[in-house]
Amino acid sequence: MKSKTVFFLLLIILEVSCKKISNNKIDANIYVKQYKTETPIANAEVQILRGKPGAGYGTELVETTYTDADGKATYKTKVDKDYDYYAFARVDNYYNEDDQVILSRGKRNFKTTIFKYANAYVKLHIKNVHPFNQYDLVQIKSLCYSYNFQGQNIDTTILWCEDCNCSWLGNKSFQTSFLYTRNNITNIGSYSFATIPFDTITVMVNY
Repeated sequence: MKSKTVFFLLLIILEVSCKKISNNKIDANIYVKQYKTETPIANAEVQILRGKPGAGYGTELVETTYTDADGKATYKTKVDKDYDYYAFARVDNYYNEDDQVILSRGKRNFKTTIFKYANAYVKLHIKNVHPFNQYDLVQIKSLCYSYNFQGQNIDTTILWCEDCNCSWLGNKSFQTSFLYTRNNITNIGSYSFATIPFDTITVMVNY
């Protein structure tokens, strides 16, 4: 019985020692995936940065690596214990926010995931649903482009960012303002919706 107890104690000690490494080492697996679908992104550039403790982000680039077919990059090395270390991913055709994830020191096989937002586009289908007259004025506005219609019976579809080559963020909130004047009274509508990665959605705007 005593020998079994010693054996199990040794197993516990071995398990604990396997999970821990020295506090000046990072043993990290960094995954890069598409937001929402969680599809792994291969060949994503992963930058390892360091910053002063408490800053919450890194400013000094220390290494650049790339993800494999499973969307995984590794960073396993001895580091300066006076700094915090972070990972940032950059991918073509994805929106590259300056979002960084911290890499824990002293933990074996530490895992973290960076989610990227795919570009997508929005079409607006604008349609009169009330009788119109020459004083009706419709304005569609965003930071990207503006459209104006006056005295028209509108039934048209606009690819929102076609002229200014502006892509919106997949699965993030797209917002625009919709102003219309009828009987000398101006009304304002606000629209918010999510786009589909690498696709185009059509949104109905009725007035």
